Amino acid sequence: MAKPPTGIFLFYFNILFILGLASTRCLADTLITTAFIETGRESTAEIFDEEDDDSDFSYDKYYSKIDYENERLRCLLSYLSSDKDYSNKDTLDNRTETIHTDWSYLFKKTKEDTVKLNIDLKYKERRYANSKTNNYDQFNPMLELAFKEKDIWSLALSTGLSDYHYPEAQDKDQLKRIGKIEVTRFIVPGALETIASYRREESDRIQAGKDTLKDISLWGLNYKTSIPYIKVVSFRIEDGERDTKDEEERDEDLDYSYEKWYITTQSQISSRFNSTTKYQHWRKDYLTQDLDHEGFYITSNSRYELIDTDVMRVYINLNLEHKEMDYTINNLLSYDKDSLETKATYHQKKSWKYSLGTRVEHYDYPIDPSRNRDTYYTKMSIEKEFNRGDSTLSIDLKYKLKDFDTDSDTEQDSIRLTFEQRF
Repeated sequence: MAKPPTGIFLFYFNILFILGLASTRCLADTLITTAFIETGRESTAEIFDEEDDDSDFSYDKYYSKIDYENERLRCLLSYLSSDKDYSNKDTLDNRTETIHTDWSYLFKKTKEDTVKLNIDLKYKERRYANSKTNNYDQFNPMLELAFKEKDIWSLALSTGLSDYHYPEAQDKDQLKRIGKIEVTRFIVPGALETIASYRREESDRIQAGKDTLKDISLWGLNYKTSIPYIKVVSFRIEDGERDTKDEEERDEDLDYSYEKWYITTQSQISSRFNSTTKYQHWRKDYLTQDLDHEGFYITSNSRYELIDTDVMRVYINLNLEHKEMDYTINNLLSYDKDSLETKATYHQKKSWKYSLGTRVEHYDYPIDPSRNRDTYYTKMSIEKEFNRGDSTLSIDLKYKLKDFDTDSDTEQDSIRLTFEQRF
């Protein structure tokens, strides 16, 4: 199927413009190109913070990105193509292509204040193999103007559109108008800041099972403490309404309201050992599905540097997580999860980098023990740097075994090949 003019124009215009900038760049400019291909099998439980089930799917991905930056201007262009084939949800099988470009320009930059303009454009085309009336094209332009006065405040004002076109069912076409304001106040410069934002989205059509108005409010703070071993404490609280269609990794089209809050601490125990701990609680209410739930998780991510010299670096990561999910309507889906992940990395600087990791997860379903399972992961990564670090080639391998208490075991694997070039 031929691409609509919007996607073609957006892609080639940015390619030509960035290449034109790169041809006249000076030594202080940077130009980075990145590309990867990936294929494998995966589960929704790996990519959603909360999932109604553990749906398996096979996938193929191709991604490329051009990133150009100079003293005042930054231009980013990326292209992502993905194909998904679900094992037990054929209606969700789809191919998605996304073109994304992000432009930032500093109109003013002094020691005291800055003024920056951001232009963000995204075009997405999704085609379902077995439910063609759900096929859609999305064009999402956003414009943001940001002001910052050093150590006092910052303000970001943004507006834009999200235009959905359904080629096979034009009565579902939808135009959303979006506005957002975000304010940051530096109460104690370099130590304490507060953040508040409000976002409103308004649709031009009324549809059963959909909200015409969606609002999102957020408040938070960041505090650099003087407490021994604790460097930063962050807090956020957020509530509003969203559409799963706007989430990159989700393939359904469901509206929901939500509330969530979290607190994060960053700790520096010693010059070699640091850790981040996070507690998050949330609640979701879906408009048309029996997936309403609330839950929480607590995670601890630590890293210990064994060796760090001019020529090599060796470190170990340890990640722990406990998560509980309570589905209020369909309580058969409620579960608890505990996980442990370790990874060892050896980096010979400007040359080779190797990492090997394992992860173990235990799912416990109190109401329906037949769903209980243990999941085992093995991950390996090899990276090679060339041309004094300007060129990087890497390969990532992952193997996963799902060991069910009462069902047949399943295996999944994936491979990703990535190349990055700095000019």
